This record gives sequence, C-alpha cells and structure tokens, in this order.
Amino acid sequence: MGFQRIISWWPRARLLRQVHKALASTASTLPRARTLLNGSGVIIVPADPVEAALTALAIRDFCARLDCPVRLAGPPGSLRWIPDAPGTAPIEIPETLGGEPFSQWLGYHRAHRADWGLLVSPHPTPLEEACLAWLGAGTRFAALGACHSKAANVLIQTGAEASLDSRTRRLLRVLQPNLPALQERPATKSGPVLVEVPPNLSENGSKSKAWIRRIKTMANHHPILLAHSEALPSAIHDLARSYGPKIVLAHLSSAHEAQELARRSGRWVGSRTPAAALAALEGCRVHIVGGSNGAEEFPHPERLTISAKIDGLDLDMAV
Repeated sequence: MGFQRIISWWPRARLLRQVHKALASTASTLPRARTLLNGSGVIIVPADPVEAALTALAIRDFCARLDCPVRLAGPPGSLRWIPDAPGTAPIEIPETLGGEPFSQWLGYHRAHRADWGLLVSPHPTPLEEACLAWLGAGTRFAALGACHSKAANVLIQTGAEASLDSRTRRLLRVLQPNLPALQERPATKSGPVLVEVPPNLSENGSKSKAWIRRIKTMANHHPILLAHSEALPSAIHDLARSYGPKIVLAHLSSAHEAQELARRSGRWVGSRTPAAALAALEGCRVHIVGGSNGAEEFPHPERLTISAKIDGLDLDMAV
C-alpha cells in the first residue's frame, strides 16, 4: 500500500460511512436492470482542473453520442474547462467537504442521483469516490486500479497511454465503441505569441517578478498577446499598459475562449494550467515554463517544449 493511499484511507472511509448512512435512510427500490448507459447518468470529472481540461474533449465527444440524459459533476474550477457540456446544469462539488457539510450536500443532491455513474479521474480523491458512490444509484464505472474503495461496482481495465486524452478515450470506448480519436489539427505556423499569466499569482513575490521579467523580455522583441484566467496582479497590469499596443490583453473566461485563442496563436507560453492543456489538445505549439513534468500527460509531444528559458522561442510572428 503506497504512502498516499495510507494517508488518504481515513478521509475516504469517513466520507463513505456518511454515504452509507445516507443510503440507509433513503427509501427507494433497487434500479431495474438496464443495458449499459441506459437511463440517466452522471459523470464525475477530475477534481484537478488541469486533468479536467485534458479529459474535456473526450468527455465532450462521449456525451455527444449519448441518447440518455447525463449531468457532469465536479468542482466549479474543473467544470469551467469542459466545453460543450450537456445542457443540464452540472452538479457542483465543493473543493473540500467533510463532516456536517458533506451530510448536507448528500441530502441536497438526494434527488439528483442517476441510474449510472462514471468516474473519469485517473487519480480520484476520497471526495470524488464518495460522490460517485452517492450519485451513481445503479452501475458505477471506474478504471481498474483508480478507486481505493468499493465506490465503483464495475471496473474497466485499460492499457497504458502516453496522454490522458488517449487513456480517457480508451476507457470510454468500452462504453461507446465508436468514440473518435482526438481530432488532428495542423499546428498554426503564423499568428501571435500568446503568454498566459499563471492564475493566483501574488501581488508581490518571486514568481510574479519572474513573470514580469519574462513578459518584458518577450515584449521587447515583439508584440505579444497576454492572456489571463484570473485577475492580474496590479504590477503586471500596469506593465501591460506601459507597453501600449505591444501587449494586448485577453481574458480567458471560458474553455471556448481558450480553444479559439489556441487555434489563432502560433505559440502558447505559460505554466501548467487548464488553458494550456486545452491549447495542447487543439494542436497549438505549447511552451511550458517549469519543470520536466510540466507537460505530463499532455498530447502532441512533438509540439511541446518545457523550459524556464524563453530565448529560443520563435518570435517572428505578428499579433
């Protein structure tokens, strides 16, 4: 038993005990036998926003081929990066739930339980497993080895894949054999260099100062498109204004905006973020500023570079 599994055993057992208590107080009969994915369904999207983005297009293609009603469930920070989600309002799962708040959440979503549930995350948290056990009233699917509890009652064995998109599609093809592969898009050879400012940068700090230096270096060479998904630190906002038309600001408020910018950009420069993950799925050339694992499980490795340096970037592109 790995260390992470040991330290997560107690919260997982505590949450599942609350699920079992809620089930015992639920007056209902067992769902009648159905074919696979017949009846209502719920898909638990990964709690990690980057993993959610990396599985987003596979989930989108999967839902588009379902004839039954389906809802997504996950934290707002993950649901934000799933484009073309089903029309029904998603089920929001708070980032952390424990004790009385989780019991209240179970009661609130008692009527939202579905005939089947599907856990997509390759490394589900105890909360994700507990939510699967509650929201999936009948068949509950998960990849073999993903769950460390008995939340799932149908385990699907899949082989190793280089990217999370490929692994997710292999899992989903057990349920939807005709699910297509990730659409191949030619890399854009011309277009702006987009620099994405990492979310949640502090107003003053070493990371903020490092990004200010990078932005200055790139803007001194050529105009850039400066994108952000959260509010910009005032120092970076003031820097952008001081450069005038050499820095164009763009707010990434949705997955669709990230996809559209990725299709138009010649290069996406940023850290490991959900928007960068969507850009990689779109086939944009992505430069991850960070360690060697920054682009772990990203698709199209031939279009990825990972380095803290930006001097080698092709900057002969116009905004």
